[in-house]
Amino acid sequence: MATPRDTFVDALRESLHAARKFERALTKMAEAARNDKLRSRLFGHRDVTGRQIERIEEVFGSTDRKPSGRTSPAADALAREVPPSDLEIVLHAIKIEHFELAAYKTLTKLAEGEKMRRARSLLEKNASESAHAANQFELMVSEVEEEASQAAS
Repeated sequence: MATPRDTFVDALRESLHAARKFERALTKMAEAARNDKLRSRLFGHRDVTGRQIERIEEVFGSTDRKPSGRTSPAADALAREVPPSDLEIVLHAIKIEHFELAAYKTLTKLAEGEKMRRARSLLEKNASESAHAANQFELMVSEVEEEASQAAS
């Protein structure tokens, strides 16, 4: 039977795998985006994701476990798709951020239960950044949607 620490480490491995996949996906999405503001936000969050990966790796340092061996089929599916339009790209970015946010909030709760204060703090930072990114992408939907409508006219 898995211990709470085992569950935490497995979820952490899955989040690391997902973040690495999303970092590459954000680059591809940014390169495909036509809207300059969207492209800039995607590249900006790709850089934030790189720092989130560093934090996850730091958390692994406190577990005495290796950060490999776990994948995330859901993250793989999200990272595989590069939507064809800016509207679909921004909506896809929101999905990615909410996926990350759920993972970081879950990990934060597990870290809290395991009395891992530093890990909790690092994971809360990741959750906060993902929530902020989701909000920023959500604010762009109307703008991108209007551009899509104008292009279709």
